[in-house]
Amino acid sequence: MPLPRGTWEYGKSGCKLVQYMAARRPVIASPVGVNCDVVEEGVNGLFAVTEQEWVERLELLRGDLALTARLGAAARETGGTSFSLTATTPKIAEILQSAAALRPRRRAWARGSLKPGPARSAGSSGGAPRR
Repeated sequence: MPLPRGTWEYGKSGCKLVQYMAARRPVIASPVGVNCDVVEEGVNGLFAVTEQEWVERLELLRGDLALTARLGAAARETGGTSFSLTATTPKIAEILQSAAALRPRRRAWARGSLKPGPARSAGSSGGAPRR
């Protein structure tokens, strides 16, 4: 995925890279933004900047099936250990728990200004049923 080095590109997520890696595909990426955190040059993918580098990397993968298989297997491993649901769920849970702990708990009824009322069903207005 060729990308220029602009502000917009630094905010991109690398989702396509992760999807291709999960499918055991060797990736070629521009060394921009999060791509630098996802791809390890020569380990699970390759970087290319110029058009000539893109052509060279594509030709390299086309001509070396062993390299293609090795990069693809390492890419799959990276996807499983860093970006899978199993890997990310504990991180997401920790972030949400930290955010919940920071939020002040302000319940009006706990301060005495409101009293808990009778439970109402969802959509109930509290009035008489409509006909």
